[in-house]
Amino acid sequence: MSSPRPPAAARAAAALAVAALLAACAEAPPLGADRGGITLIMDDSESAMSDAVDTANRHCVGVSRLALLQDVTETPDGKVAVFDCVDV
Repeated sequence: MSSPRPPAAARAAAALAVAALLAACAEAPPLGADRGGITLIMDDSESAMSDAVDTANRHCVGVSRLALLQDVTETPDGKVAVFDCVDV
């Protein structure tokens, strides 16, 4: 006798939760982060800058500030984006 399958909504919710966890793991950890800003290494994807801006904004909003891009530098490991968290 097999066990009953969970409802479709429960399976869909579980699949979304797994996808969200995988997406969170795919984001590169910051090279440095504090109340004053965040430094991120970016990959070569087309969405790298947009992803970096989103990450910086989430970080800065967490300290009641806004992210402001200060510099992007090419390194052997990839591009490094430096954001300041500024008061508005």
